[in-house]
Amino acid sequence: ERIRFTQPPRADGQPAWGLYSASWRPVEGGRHGVTLRCDETASTLEALMLRESPHRLISLDPNIRPNLIPDRTAYRMRFEGWLAQVHLLKASVTDLAWIYPGENFSEVISRIMSRRVQAVFLTDGEKGAWVYTRNQRVFAEAVSVNVLDTVGAGDSFHAAILHKLTELNYLDPGGLDRIGEEDLGICLRFANKVAALTCTRAGADPPRKSEVV
Repeated sequence: ERIRFTQPPRADGQPAWGLYSASWRPVEGGRHGVTLRCDETASTLEALMLRESPHRLISLDPNIRPNLIPDRTAYRMRFEGWLAQVHLLKASVTDLAWIYPGENFSEVISRIMSRRVQAVFLTDGEKGAWVYTRNQRVFAEAVSVNVLDTVGAGDSFHAAILHKLTELNYLDPGGLDRIGEEDLGICLRFANKVAALTCTRAGADPPRKSEVV
């Protein structure tokens, strides 16, 4: 079954009411972590993640918006609680620097990987992107483009990772423990291209697959 909302999720993290189960199998995905700040929404998603994480891959993007998060410590505690149910974490260097100010990045990654998390996809804008698993670390250079608008680049990157993992048959709860360095690189390079193309357009307008060559 797939869990669906009857209304689109809101950018401010407020719940989209009307959660229900449909009768078809899911494309596993993640919810933006800005919803962690809303107790009602976060509690609903926590229960959903707890129920579903043994059966399907759960991904999370913290997508930090400091002006929407009044209590950094409370946010970090809730974020770390979610990691117990998350298989894939997509984050930016800026996200993790805000959640763990002043902490060593290697130690932060190790801390995250000590939970259920099997892979951390870490973006750093024009400097490229990394993916960390328990036994591997892979880097892919950013794609050079004329940037018009960065809105939606991170979301496009995340969606592209999930799409490529689906194509490569790794989108299941144990898939990221099986994936090797070559396929991790394929995922990163594809996601970097998708994010770069998104940046060449106004607004959150990701490319079609046929445009990613």
